Amino acid sequence: MSFIDMAMDDVREKGMAPEARYDLVVVSAKVGDTKAGDRKKLSVVIDILGGEFEPIFETFVFPNKKDKEENEGRNNELFILSIKRFLYLFGIPWEASGWNLDTLSGATAENILVSCQKGDDGVERNKITYPRLPEGS
Repeated sequence: MSFIDMAMDDVREKGMAPEARYDLVVVSAKVGDTKAGDRKKLSVVIDILGGEFEPIFETFVFPNKKDKEENEGRNNELFILSIKRFLYLFGIPWEASGWNLDTLSGATAENILVSCQKGDDGVERNKITYPRLPEGS
């Protein structure tokens, strides 16, 4: 096998952010299919400013027709509410019928509570604590 030339010593693991408030910036956002292929999802990478921390990876699932029909639409509302909280936090405007994906990259949020949480898989990840939306939002 041939030697692969790559700067391996230049790359190190970044640490988890201690629970605190940080400024954040959206590095990338893309829409794709879920593993099951039955709905779309929004995948977002967010950098924590002010330190060398692991980025935050957020995934938001889009509602589909089945969600509207089952559980009196409650799943549909929960999916949309999680996206709406994210948009609000980063100052992204929305309309009654949706929002513009192109406005996400580079969006910033200030003084946001971030903590390290262990997932069901046992892996620690930096997570955002999303506040409830203001009344009327």
